[in-house]
Amino acid sequence: MKIRLRLDPYSLTKKETEVTLLLLEGWKRDEILARCSIGNNTLKSHIRQIYQKLGVADRTGLSEKFLNF
Repeated sequence: MKIRLRLDPYSLTKKETEVTLLLLEGWKRDEILARCSIGNNTLKSHIRQIYQKLGVADRTGLSEKFLNF
């Protein structure tokens, strides 16, 4: 719940927030696709938008920004 609150200032969509939380929990691409019922290209778009909005380059940067505080 704390991480969700820390994401609020970044204006992520509901789906972007869901994908972000799954990425932070370490879910694999296939698992996220199944869980969110979206296609691979849609997931790529969400991830690109998430990284851009949060100012990170990859999953490691995402984890460092939100899990190592």
